[in-house]
Amino acid sequence: MDAEYLVRWRWPNGNRYYLTVYALFFFLTPPLRGPAPAMAAAVGGWLFVGQILINPFVSAKEPYLAPERGLFRLLPVELTMVRDLPIALDQPRARVLYGHSPLVQLYFLDRNASLPEPPGIWIHGDRRADIIVRNSYALETITITAESPVSAELSIDIGGRDGRISLEPGVPGSVTIRPRGVNSRNSWAYLMQVRATGGFVPKLVDPESEDGRYLSAAISLTATPVSAP
Repeated sequence: MDAEYLVRWRWPNGNRYYLTVYALFFFLTPPLRGPAPAMAAAVGGWLFVGQILINPFVSAKEPYLAPERGLFRLLPVELTMVRDLPIALDQPRARVLYGHSPLVQLYFLDRNASLPEPPGIWIHGDRRADIIVRNSYALETITITAESPVSAELSIDIGGRDGRISLEPGVPGSVTIRPRGVNSRNSWAYLMQVRATGGFVPKLVDPESEDGRYLSAAISLTATPVSAP
């Protein structure tokens, strides 16, 4: 394993390439004819980086926290550099092996979905969970099966192809989507966004449970490759 490989996995690209030339952008700033452009730039910049500057030491140590909230959630995910995204530094939630035939990797970009557990990946209630599905082969279909002890609505989008699941208590539902992904570095990456409406708190439903999370539904994924390995 060479040193370049280790560096690429340890730090996001911005730390190595962008910051080294950041000072040069000062000389590209056009002349300002009043305070309005400067104030607009300051407000716009603060909306994105304010949460980082408020707690810079935590942001430097855990750079994957900032993209989980705020306006960063409105920006598209760069699927051509999945291995270089800040989430790669959060080992428990990156490169999670899942399924079989084929075995895929999951990247949990936020904490609105749990890691795989019985009975599946729990999506938090009234939240949107972003999960990258990565595989060496292109995927023809992804089937999502969901189940919940309460009524819930799931809206699923994978690369612009969407589907919906309406759940009744204890009755599983499923939808099959032909995903649209990005091919880069000898692998395919698909961004799956799951929006959940409705939910429950397990410990309020089951007296024996100590789980205080607000959950909506548990999902499982079954991927079908275009060409079998």
